[in-house]
Amino acid sequence: MKKKLAFLGIVALVALMAFPATALAQPPTSTSFSATAVVGLTGTKATVPTPAGVITTRENLSGSVVATDWSDLAGATLSTDHNSRSALLGFTGVVGSSGSITGQLRGNFTFTSPAGDRISGRFDASIGGSWMLIDFTGTGQPIVLATVTNSGSWQAGSGSGIYSGVKASGSYSGSFAGILGAPGLFGGTATFSGTHR
Repeated sequence: MKKKLAFLGIVALVALMAFPATALAQPPTSTSFSATAVVGLTGTKATVPTPAGVITTRENLSGSVVATDWSDLAGATLSTDHNSRSALLGFTGVVGSSGSITGQLRGNFTFTSPAGDRISGRFDASIGGSWMLIDFTGTGQPIVLATVTNSGSWQAGSGSGIYSGVKASGSYSGSFAGILGAPGLFGGTATFSGTHR
């Protein structure tokens, strides 16, 4: 009986050694990537001035990926739907005045491939930048010109088609300029960097 058990043990060991290592279950490897899109403000649901600043709901940015080293994002579009709370520090309403911007944003993003496959998730970021109140038309209706930066993080939560089952997360940054809160007149670049697997 002992000899039989020993023989079976040797057979099992030989079989294990002969089994290709690549056939064993391996966790998916993570791949680093970066994707930059040129985007513009396409709309907002509401912008509410408050004593502490401005609350914007359902702010939408839309555009296209112009540079990426993740082939599945090549040619994709990017859209966001987010809320923000920002303060124009030093704002007095006097034409020609200027100051800095600070705040936070949080919301959803979606990348859509040329074939219609989607990968979506959530992102949040701090808001920084500067503003200037000008009345370049002389109508007494000044506008806020601004340069805005975002810095934060993101995580994909769902995907379809080529993105089905993909796990991805990383850092987010944005750089924008134009007339603050004006669809079609405010835009810049949004960069999503991180890993996917």
